[in-house]
Parts: sequence; C-alpha cells; structure tokens
Amino acid sequence: MLARKDWETSSEEALDFIEDDPWALVISNAREVPLVTATPILLDRGRGEMGTLVGHIARANPQADILRNGGRVLTLFQGPRTYVSPSWYPGRNMAPTMYYVIVEVEGVVTLQDPDTMRKWVERLTHRYETHNPDAWSMHELSEDGIARRMKAIVGFDIEIRAIRGKVKVGQDEPRLDALAVASKLAGSENAADVRLAELIKRKKPQSG
Repeated sequence: MLARKDWETSSEEALDFIEDDPWALVISNAREVPLVTATPILLDRGRGEMGTLVGHIARANPQADILRNGGRVLTLFQGPRTYVSPSWYPGRNMAPTMYYVIVEVEGVVTLQDPDTMRKWVERLTHRYETHNPDAWSMHELSEDGIARRMKAIVGFDIEIRAIRGKVKVGQDEPRLDALAVASKLAGSENAADVRLAELIKRKKPQSG
C-alpha cells in the first residue's frame, strides 16, 4: 500500500499510465493469505464515475472463485522504471536509486457474461497485435476453437473506487542532476526509459 505522502500523481495521469502499460497484479483477500494474479488489464474510461478495469483469468485459477463472490480488489500497475547510476550525475556524488511509476487502484469486481467477455478478449488481442506487421485476429480460429477457449477463462469488471499513484523521477533533486539523468535516459533504446525522461522534464524542480 502506498503511503499517503507518496500519492503524487493525478487520477487522469494515473489512468494514462494504465493505458500505456496494461500489465497488472490483481490482488484479493482469501481465507489465509491474499491471492495475486498477473494479467493484462484494459481500461474503459466511459463506465463508472472513475472508470472501469476489464480483464480475465483462467477459470482454474483459485482466485477465480474469490472474484465470483464480488467485493473489493486491489489492482497494481507498474509503469516505466529504471535503475539510476550515480555515474549519471555531473558530480557522481548521489546514491544509487530507482526512478519509477506505480499506480494502485481499488475497485469492486463483478463477473462478465460470455458475450461481454469475448468482446473484451478481442479488444485485448487487438491492443497487443496493433503494432504487429503480421497481425493475428481471433477470427482466424474456428468458432468451436474460440468457444472451447472461452470456457477456460473468467472475465471480470472492476469499477474503480479509488486511484493512488506515485511518480519518482528526481523531483527533489537539483535541476541540473535531474536533467542529466533525463539526458541519459532519452538516449536509451528502451521505450520505458524514454518515457521516464519525458516525465523528468515535466516534473523537474524549477530551481536548485
């Protein structure tokens, strides 16, 4: 759970991070220990006061039984993140650290009917196939093949009730140091590093 002092990003910005990287951990209470499933989650901004998360998990997953009972769940999204070396700072006199984005969503879960689940599985597939030059579509499967696979999963909606986020990109560091890290990350071939560089420039200290 994020400490209250760490809630440093707006709800809209947090939703943007979710859309940028849908990979998430869905966490729910169980009898002895919490259950956690890693799964891609889509965002429907048009449903619910704060939006709705949409996903699915394997029907054989023990967490599926918990989700059937409804109630509140926690969904954790890890946005771009990177290790920052002291060698990146002009004075080389800073401690090693991590720059990162994390978004935590609380919501109420309900299960989807089969038609709704299929619609969202198709949208999820399209989301990941969009940049594939040889893109695949569910329509390449037979109806029997689709039906068989649909029976093996459980689709769910999570109506968002609270959003918390933390963006740590050197906001408290001197401007020169923050920009030095941004310059290093901007030259990376890793898209997450470039995204962090953009955030540093947007959130960097205005003096210091």
